[in-house]
Amino acid sequence: MNNLLVVISGPSGSGKSTIIQNLLRNRNNASQISTYTTRSPRVGEIHGEQYNFISSKEYLELLNANKLMACSKIESDYYGMPLLEDKLGENDNKDFLIDMGVSGGLEIKERFPETVMIYVIPKTEEQLLRQRGDRGKTRQSRGIKQIQRVLKTKKYDWLVINENLEETIQNVEDILNFMRKRKFGNISNDEMRAYKRTLKGLLFLDKQNIDFLNDFYNRDKEEFEINE
Repeated sequence: MNNLLVVISGPSGSGKSTIIQNLLRNRNNASQISTYTTRSPRVGEIHGEQYNFISSKEYLELLNANKLMACSKIESDYYGMPLLEDKLGENDNKDFLIDMGVSGGLEIKERFPETVMIYVIPKTEEQLLRQRGDRGKTRQSRGIKQIQRVLKTKKYDWLVINENLEETIQNVEDILNFMRKRKFGNISNDEMRAYKRTLKGLLFLDKQNIDFLNDFYNRDKEEFEINE
């Protein structure tokens, strides 16, 4: 099996969907695995791309047939991933990208330990709030809990701070190139040294990144409590 499974998570408004769409355009071997959901499509969303939009009845049928994993309920809508064993077992040299919340991402990581876990977050709380637009306090509260869980579990490999979109996309591409080379044993000592320089500061467990997330979480939490 020569496929790479990549989970990209982040709070609502972090830009992860835009990042994935750019990766799909830039990387010939990239493919997105679509999530099933019972919610209605938003403006610009196309069935079969990020999401497969299905009825509650269809969702229940898939669930009862044990054809779903990483299932969750957000507000009144249900989400779930198709089983990944068949896709990952193919030898087609794919980077499989999944836009997934933290709970689902952690389930995928437990089931497939080699999954590359990337967490994306804007540089500032103000940037995040701008990108959320009018998405409401419920999503702000959910984002706070998500950051807290990411900090507690420490199961993510990489933290990408989305301040400049082009730089962010390049950072994620560098991570994928590095992980593919390392996983399949195609990296030389010179390349390893070069990647260490390129990826400096992106490792999730770097102290500066843990400090950044703690600070972001505390500020976001205070903002939410004030606005309640």
